[in-house]
Amino acid sequence: MGCRQSSTLSPMDRMTYEYILTRIPEHCQREIRKIPVQQFLTIYGKHMNAETHLDQKEYLSAITNESEAIHDLELLLNHQKDHFIFADMYKLLSICYWSTENIELAFERSLLALNIRLKHTPMDFTEISLHYFRLSLICIVKGIWKEAEECLIKAMNAAQSSNALSQSYIQELEDSLSSLRQRMENNSRQKPLVYSFISDVHESQEDYLRRKTLEELIARYTDVSALQIDRQEYDRLPIKQTETQIGKEAIQDVLQHLEKFLEEDLFLLKFGTKGGCISFIAAYFKATQMKTSSLSAAVIEAALTIIIDRVNDDRSTDEEMYSTIRQSSYALSYTDDDESRSPGVRVFQVKGKALLNIDDML
Repeated sequence: MGCRQSSTLSPMDRMTYEYILTRIPEHCQREIRKIPVQQFLTIYGKHMNAETHLDQKEYLSAITNESEAIHDLELLLNHQKDHFIFADMYKLLSICYWSTENIELAFERSLLALNIRLKHTPMDFTEISLHYFRLSLICIVKGIWKEAEECLIKAMNAAQSSNALSQSYIQELEDSLSSLRQRMENNSRQKPLVYSFISDVHESQEDYLRRKTLEELIARYTDVSALQIDRQEYDRLPIKQTETQIGKEAIQDVLQHLEKFLEEDLFLLKFGTKGGCISFIAAYFKATQMKTSSLSAAVIEAALTIIIDRVNDDRSTDEEMYSTIRQSSYALSYTDDDESRSPGVRVFQVKGKALLNIDDML
């Protein structure tokens, strides 16, 4: 069918069609040739448009065009989601999502592209190595370091079997693997403060987690990492009994500093209503907000726990005492099972209420 139609194509279209086929493994060309040529070229043109938008860093337009190309081709290929032709398309989407800091979608699309390559061209060591390397970077950002280590090892193995990759690239993989392993040994869970973002469906990809934001966070985290915090605080577990020993004066002291923190923290002011989230241990709060206080980190932790419980308890009789925090733009909570800290360590979290009540806006 496609061959009969090819006679009506312009020389340029015929050349384009044949070139596209040369980029597809022979065993995958049969399904493509069943598609009417002009119809195929029209759909594939959206992929080519997406590549142009990517080159111009117009990521949203690239995502739109590529998504339409994938959708239309899936229909014509009887929903063969793992056909080879989708490999480059998912790779492009992964790059776009990475560039707009949508890490989860970048991870999913990159994994799809890699699995398609592994299925159809397992001997293409060059592309497979590059795919594993890109996936390792995404895993590092996601904080899944074991998976990142596995990807880097597989990237190195594939690179060593490739004749097209330079020694400098292999050295970069080795250096990345060494750096990652050193980071893993240094206990990744010892973080007094973590800045993060909650996905906001009402915010465009272009505005979401811009690189400038990450650069600002990295700069601020560098300052945080210089704080003098007792290493034992990273593994200290809360003791329930401490809460029963806290006096009203200590609670009021911690409450006043918490209110000031919510009013003055630059990160919350700038990003609190845009998906920004702060999580911290009590030792961080003491080191930055109550440095001169005689209260220990354990006591401050117990006081923060009591305050948050009462703020979130609609039946609390201390309405006036906690009214400032209740009327603030933030929701407070805590957990003893935070992925970025040692198990059992109490972590306090501050999130913008605008995101939590998003259903009320629909």
